[in-house]
Amino acid sequence: MTRWLAGSLALVLCWTGSAWAQVPPAPGPLQAVPNGLNVSVLRPTALNVKWVISGATPGVTGTSTSGHFVSGNPTVGTSGTAAGNIAQNCLSTNTANTRNIGTNSSTVAMVIAANGVGRAVENLIISSTVTQKALAQRVETFFYCRNFSNITVGGTPAAATVTCKQGSSAYAAFSIGRVELYFENRRREITVRTGTPNLKVLADVAYNGSGLLRAVWEVAEAQFSGAETGTVSAPPSRFTGQSDQNLSASAGNFRTLAVINQFVSYGDRVLLTLPGGVPLPTTAPGAYDVNLRFVEPPVPFAIPVARYFVQSGDHPLRTSLIGTQMPLDNAVLAPRPFDFRWDGAPGVSVYRLDVYPQEVPSGPSLPGLIQSPAMSPTSDSNVFNRGPREGAGARGVVSVEIPAQVTSFTLRPSQLAKLVPGGSYAWRIRGLDQKSNIVAESPMRQFTLQAR
Repeated sequence: MTRWLAGSLALVLCWTGSAWAQVPPAPGPLQAVPNGLNVSVLRPTALNVKWVISGATPGVTGTSTSGHFVSGNPTVGTSGTAAGNIAQNCLSTNTANTRNIGTNSSTVAMVIAANGVGRAVENLIISSTVTQKALAQRVETFFYCRNFSNITVGGTPAAATVTCKQGSSAYAAFSIGRVELYFENRRREITVRTGTPNLKVLADVAYNGSGLLRAVWEVAEAQFSGAETGTVSAPPSRFTGQSDQNLSASAGNFRTLAVINQFVSYGDRVLLTLPGGVPLPTTAPGAYDVNLRFVEPPVPFAIPVARYFVQSGDHPLRTSLIGTQMPLDNAVLAPRPFDFRWDGAPGVSVYRLDVYPQEVPSGPSLPGLIQSPAMSPTSDSNVFNRGPREGAGARGVVSVEIPAQVTSFTLRPSQLAKLVPGGSYAWRIRGLDQKSNIVAESPMRQFTLQAR
């Protein structure tokens, strides 16, 4: 007990906020800021890393075409310098000193200024896949490496690492792991009549750590929003001296509806919506996009907008219910091809079957891994009923279009291979008309594959 308390106290003293308070920067001419990060083992950790180098040749452009997550000690080797060893060890293939647990294929570039200093900002997303691989190796700490070509200082290559310490979402760096926009119908799309009052949009935000959450609700006509591929709330990729670019308005023609300033803590989930008295516009027919733009913490990934359609007249598009037959809700199925069956629905040109993965409600544990009061942002029964899995364009891990005259489908071996034995899944049938509008849908049903 005494030894455990001493270890826990040492951990608390070393870690504060989003970075290590007493960890020195990585040796070598290239520096990563921050050098130590708290990383959530349960959901993605998204944050900014600044790469800074001094003493390099002015005018040279350095490029790093990929970053690598490794376990082991990347500073150990025979090159004579820590940076040289990092350049050798942080590869996509395993070496004697490190083991690759993930690769980030994004490119980061920096231009060396006249004073010999180069800076670049990377929008880094550390996925739960990486942390799970580290846990599988029973290591609590892993490293993220970058090696910039064409740049050396005194013959030493421009290579450095960021040290990542795993913990629960409550103790990870303050960051946004996922954002799901949806309406009261629990979908990302809705059709309403002109003059509909109090149309409500919600944002289910899964976050890590604690801090001041600042965001802006915005709306624009869909044809002018420029959000066909989702609005990106990301800071600039090159160093500008500004904390982020989200302090200014979004690109396109979004206008501000409301500003959110809310302190959140203990890294879990928060449900955001527009304040009372701030309506979404429904006076004129048309399609509208609603966006939640994050100012702090910055979000380096695309957040799909929520889209609503305002129709005039007394006959808005209606959705009929599709009854499901097999598999039964919460069925436990053998990991071999099986059937989906459902009832037919009127006005359908094609059915679409989607199977969605259920997120793990808890994470594995290691000695020293800090636990959180709430282990998962998606442990409630409604996880499959909202968010980016909704809408006409949302696809599952298995997604199949089936002719309207057919009301059954047998899962193929290649499709079954995408499902993990022992895993839990949800499925749903939706009927689309000739214009790809959803005119019928079934409730979300769940099943589990038996472990082999």
